[in-house]
Amino acid sequence: MKGYNYTIHSFKKPKVQKNHILRNLGLNFLFILFLTSIKFTYAQKVTAYFLNDSIKIGVPTKLVLKCEHDNTKDLVFPDKKSNFKPFFFLESNNFNTSKKNGIYIDSVIYDLQTFSVDSLIFLSLYLSDFKTNELFYSNKASIRLHSLLNEKDINEHKLKP
Repeated sequence: MKGYNYTIHSFKKPKVQKNHILRNLGLNFLFILFLTSIKFTYAQKVTAYFLNDSIKIGVPTKLVLKCEHDNTKDLVFPDKKSNFKPFFFLESNNFNTSKKNGIYIDSVIYDLQTFSVDSLIFLSLYLSDFKTNELFYSNKASIRLHSLLNEKDINEHKLKP
């Protein structure tokens, strides 16, 4: 009988360094910690905007103030005692809290009136946390003054001495 020559190849396992494993575990842990902290540290987003793009002097307009939050704060919206200058507060309509994709949304629509003659009027409001008095500012909402005079009337107007 002829003999067969078998060669057994041995495969060595690569050496895995403990530092490499610990580093990967540490990075995975930090990544998971980061992902879980996102839900709990959602910043309050306060948005203000007018429902119309222009206003006439003395005619009421509506301003929406909306806050998206994570429901960890006890938010207080501006009321009739707050400063709405250059607007005057007329009334407000509060809406129940809604929830969308884990984010809570609170909103109020304010009826405001102004007698300002500025061509562009800005308003920024803030909410406060009832417990900590922390303030959350909105963007600057803007509205254009609707002129009752047309361009021709303005250009042809002559002042009397």
